[in-house]
Amino acid sequence: WCSACVSLSLSSLRCFHCHFLEAGVCCFELFKSRVPAKSVLSVQETDERCLLRAVILHTVKKQICAHPSLPWVQTIMKKVKTTA
Repeated sequence: WCSACVSLSLSSLRCFHCHFLEAGVCCFELFKSRVPAKSVLSVQETDERCLLRAVILHTVKKQICAHPSLPWVQTIMKKVKTTA
C-alpha cells in the first residue's frame, strides 16, 4: 500500500490511497482541486484492472490521483511525459 497525500491547507492533510497490483497501481480516491502543471513531473495511467479509472500525477513530493476527463488533468497530460 502507498499513501499519496495532498496538502489542502495548512491545517488539514488529505490522503489519497493507491494499491499496487502485479502490473500497476490503482487509485481509490480522486483529488478534485486543480494542481499546477509546473509541479507535475510525470503522469501515470492506472492499470486497466482497477475499478476506478484515474491518472497519477507525480510531483517532487507526492503522487496525486485525479480523473483523466477533467480539463485541467487533460492539459497536464498533454504537457508532461506519460509513464508506463
